[in-house]
Amino acid sequence: MKKLFVIFAVIGMVGMFAATTMAADWSFYGSARMATWFVTEDKKGDEEMDTTWEEQGNARIGARVAVSDSLSGRFEYGEAPNQRLLYADWNFGAGVMRVGQAYAPANIFISNKVFGDDGNNLNFGGLYTGRQEEISFKFAKIFEIAFINPTYGYDAALATGLGVADAPVNIDSTIPKIEMALQYGQENWWVQGSFGYQTYTLKDTNIGATGVDADVDITSMVYGVGGMFNMAGAYVGAVVMGGSNAGVYGSWHETAAAPTATFNANGDVDGTDDTSTIGFNLVLGYNINDMLKVEGGYGWIESDNDNYAKADAAQSFYVNLPITLAPGVSITPEFGVEDQLKSAGDADEGSDTYFGAKWMINF
Repeated sequence: MKKLFVIFAVIGMVGMFAATTMAADWSFYGSARMATWFVTEDKKGDEEMDTTWEEQGNARIGARVAVSDSLSGRFEYGEAPNQRLLYADWNFGAGVMRVGQAYAPANIFISNKVFGDDGNNLNFGGLYTGRQEEISFKFAKIFEIAFINPTYGYDAALATGLGVADAPVNIDSTIPKIEMALQYGQENWWVQGSFGYQTYTLKDTNIGATGVDADVDITSMVYGVGGMFNMAGAYVGAVVMGGSNAGVYGSWHETAAAPTATFNANGDVDGTDDTSTIGFNLVLGYNINDMLKVEGGYGWIESDNDNYAKADAAQSFYVNLPITLAPGVSITPEFGVEDQLKSAGDADEGSDTYFGAKWMINF
């Protein structure tokens, strides 16, 4: 932690120096967050309880920087430290160009689930492609398109499914990942449609039983639509999402969503089978007063492939009671269940039942 404080201090001094030399307006902020949870794991009838008492991984410190009416930037660092955000915007009149690491356009946020470091139920049927290195363009505050560093998704599950005997494989890519979103709304509602696409080729000299040369094309995509509606203190939100080979696209999910391989008589890769994913999120909440609100949510996701014994599915529900003690100070008690249901091999994966709270002070 001492190293982390030193890094942040250096960043702060650099910011103050920049403010005096560039006449930029630096606005620093931070958020300290603690997760205190009691989790009961039920694995095939065997139960055990674990306690979590730690700083959340999404605790952060950062700054927004305004250089002029048309030029601005932002940075944000989290625990470890890790770079969460570092980008700059240029308003060129017809739109805004963004360069750096930022939230990708396809993300759709409706939930305020706090378990899992403010997981927002995104991995249970939401659409979240993360913070990405990108060049993006946004027009009329409605349409955004981004060209993003590809997520190759080479992992043990993909290697096994494709019959890759050794690593690393060579990866050929000719275009960046592409994401776009169209969002429109009024004072008490908004709706968003999202789409993302990427393609690349895996090359390896030891694929399959006989170790023959093989090229495997991996194309993946995600898509979804979501929105929120608010009225008289109550609000409701929904997201419906889908994808093909989402596990190697880089979206967040609780199911096995990487492609698998078909093999010929010699045991070598003869092609790939795409894995399809569908899911949804529902949220319902009410702002009781300035100090207290209540929210509940449900999420479900399923991925399927011709080579699966059974579709891999998972679901989650939660209810929380965010309490604002003072401006910037809040405690969010929450109860929920994350059920992994069945695996692609038709095995019971168990569930986690949790209760506890998130503690947060923004400064």
